Amino acid sequence: LTGTAECACKDCGGFPYNITCGTNCKNYFNACSLDRDNCRDGTDVGVLREGYCPRVVTPVPHTSAGDELYFSEGEKLQVTCTVSSFSNPPPELYWVKEDENGRETQVSDSAILRIRNLEADDEGNFISVSVIQQHG
Repeated sequence: LTGTAECACKDCGGFPYNITCGTNCKNYFNACSLDRDNCRDGTDVGVLREGYCPRVVTPVPHTSAGDELYFSEGEKLQVTCTVSSFSNPPPELYWVKEDENGRETQVSDSAILRIRNLEADDEGNFISVSVIQQHG
């Protein structure tokens, strides 16, 4: 036998409209379109959820305690802290900045740390604090 083989990506023409959000925060017509783009572009984007992607203002990678993030002066920074355990009442979250002597200064009164125009003075160790109010 002789001949040639050709790889082709899916044709999604017959698949229904079903907006799908990819792990790259891009909306696709449906899951087939996402798969087709992966095939065409040589990527490995997964399905984040069915439906539209959430609005992302400043994409920041998911980080864990102790992770370092690097930004340039003039950039915007927005980091949100979430708590994975549930309590009643829910914890109060806020951010502090630690100086070189270990003293903490509160820089946010919510779970969101937002700096609109980063400057050299903004460099430092920012810590998210979770406080659960006890009712007696």
